[in-house]
Formats: sequence, C-alpha cells, structure tokens
Amino acid sequence: MTRDSRWRRPILAAILLFAVVLGARGWRDNASVMLGGDMARYLMNGVFVHDFVVDGAATSMEGLARYAELYYAKYPALSLGHHPPLPYVTLVPFYFVFGISIFGVRIAELCWFLLAAWGLYTVARQMFGWQVASWATVLFVTNPLVLRNGQRLLSEMPMLALVLVSMALLLSYCETRRPWRLVAFALTVVLSLYAKQLAAFMLPVYFVVLG
Repeated sequence: MTRDSRWRRPILAAILLFAVVLGARGWRDNASVMLGGDMARYLMNGVFVHDFVVDGAATSMEGLARYAELYYAKYPALSLGHHPPLPYVTLVPFYFVFGISIFGVRIAELCWFLLAAWGLYTVARQMFGWQVASWATVLFVTNPLVLRNGQRLLSEMPMLALVLVSMALLLSYCETRRPWRLVAFALTVVLSLYAKQLAAFMLPVYFVVLG
C-alpha cells in the first residue's frame, strides 16, 4: 500500500461524517419538514405498514383489503398502490426503534443519503481512483439539490442510492467474476425499481457494462 493510499479510508470517513453534519441540519426545526405533497404520503404509508404489523397482519388477501379499507376511511392520506413501496416500507424499522415520529423519518433519510454518497464514491473509485472519487463525493454531498432531496423522504434518493450500489456491484463482478456479486447486483436492481420505476432506464447501461 502506498503512502497516499493510506489516506483513502480516513478521507472517506471524513467525507461521510461531513455528509452526516450536512444532512442533519435543521433536525430540531419541524418547519423544515415537507409536510405537503408526496412526502406526507410516504410517511403515512409507512405508518400503515407499521400498524398492519403491530395489529397482527391479515392472513388473507380479503383480510388485507378489508384492513386497508378501514384504515383508509380513518386516514385518507394513504397512497398505497400509487407511490413505489420501498421508500415507505423502509421507514417501518425506524418507526419501531424511534417510534412514529419525524425523528425516525429523518434517520431513514440520512441513511439513504449516506448510502448514495458511499455508492458514488465506490463507483468513482473503481473507474477513476480514490482521489477522483473523494472529490466527486464532496461535490455530491454539498450540492444544494442533492442535499435537499437527502433531507426529504421521497423516492429519488432511495432510487439513486440503489442505482449507484447496483453499478458498484456490477463493476466489482466484472472485475472479480464472483457469482455472489452478480446475485447481489440483481437483487439491488430489483430494489431500485421498487424505489422508483425510473430506475428502469439504467437497465440498458447495465447490459452494456456487463457485455
């Protein structure tokens, strides 16, 4: 390992810590939360899944449909079947740990933001080296548009994070030819589609890289 490469991991850790600081800004200000639009739907959908699990979950499709009908009658903010499921399903573990609160949602937002930053760093490092990857990741986490999306639970950041991780796994498979990395790549691609259907536009890119 060269002397320069010894700085690779500490610099990555510093960048991710910097991303945490940026992503955590305004946590105590509830006015910074996007209460209207799609974010409110995602939050409420996550509450529905949480309550569905707590209530014992229905054992049949008919029971599930009945439960959803009664729940929707009380909380018409649901958008089940309209918005992609992954962003709000991933809220459920945070609701269980931190309670149904904005704080738990913000922890989930931050996790997606960090995963996207790590994914970008990994892809850039595989293609151009760790120095370029470090600068690219710094520019990414400080971009106002990216940061704004990283502080809101919408479908864009989960999709972007999973697309970047998918590409990182694919590049790693092309280099090592280890089958488990190809399986992990395929699973991550499927998850990215459940995060936002626009991830399908990356499929031709994957085939080109794989070829």
